[in-house]
Amino acid sequence: MTQLVVGSFIVGMVVAKLIVIFLADYLGMRKTLLIMLPLLLLGSLLCITPQIEILLLGRTLQGIGIGGASAIGITIIKDSTPHQAYVKKMAQWAIWVEWAPPLALLLGGFVQHWLGWRYNFLIVCIVSLVLILLALISLPKKEPSSTPHPGLKATLVSLRSGFQNKQFVAYSLMYSFIVSGQIVFYTISPFYLIHTLGMPADDYGIALMPYFAALILGAASLDFLKRSFSSTQVLRLALLFGLLGALAILILSTVEVSSVLALILPMALYGLCHSILGLEVEIKVSHFFSETPVANLGLLGLNLAIISSIIAITAAHTPSATVNYLGLFLLALVLLSFTATLFLDTDALKTEGLSEKHTV
Repeated sequence: MTQLVVGSFIVGMVVAKLIVIFLADYLGMRKTLLIMLPLLLLGSLLCITPQIEILLLGRTLQGIGIGGASAIGITIIKDSTPHQAYVKKMAQWAIWVEWAPPLALLLGGFVQHWLGWRYNFLIVCIVSLVLILLALISLPKKEPSSTPHPGLKATLVSLRSGFQNKQFVAYSLMYSFIVSGQIVFYTISPFYLIHTLGMPADDYGIALMPYFAALILGAASLDFLKRSFSSTQVLRLALLFGLLGALAILILSTVEVSSVLALILPMALYGLCHSILGLEVEIKVSHFFSETPVANLGLLGLNLAIISSIIAITAAHTPSATVNYLGLFLLALVLLSFTATLFLDTDALKTEGLSEKHTV
């Protein structure tokens, strides 16, 4: 149940990407964002309860609120950014985003140690109110006329087209497998490090610093990699980092080395994989089929929700006495993701549904 609390939040995040497709079509970006953020507030309030069932519901609502808001944020970046600057802008966005988890883990650990775990959710309630206020102040009440809202029928056609296109399916599968590996890490590592090894909660955030640093480094290096290699080469380079990370976990767990080092340092390599591959796929997918990245990211989120739900539930019932299980999970997911790259063509994909009209 402890691991499912983590999994329910992440599953809520990816399900939200599908929900915002239909809301954004009819309500627009501003109103949709002002629906997602109150869900974050409501979920945080529910999480204060000591009942595990309500806590699971609250974490899911938190995930939906954050996932929906992030999808809208990506769309706003795309609509307001020239195509030639889009990759750099997305990389900058990812760098800012990746600072949040390590900072939250550090602060949250101290809050839990000195005040108790419920105060963390009270802080999130305050943050939610601040985000709602910022949205009311910063987002225009009338959206630009150039912002496309294709409607329900066009959105459903876009979703169907995605499942029929092997390129999109390949991107979607590799993204889902790699992000699911991060979900497995998040569901197993707190139980393993805090419960099994007895690590203090405030030290858990410090232990994960190399992993989050790798996420930031991967996002910062994407613009350089895209100028030096093709998209397929970038994806396979990212998967090489993931493969090395998974193998390192399996090797280090069999020799006499600190259990923490056997888990944390190799996960930094997997962090590079997740950051580079995830950002590259999101950039590619945002140009698929329609001018509306919300619909494309929504379909990506649907596939991710299905795959990650299965993997997260499986991981939650996996014995956590050693890190071998995590290494095996990651190795299998990286190999599956690499297999998906075999269905990709080169960067000159002009007939595979990638819209390049933004370059004009």
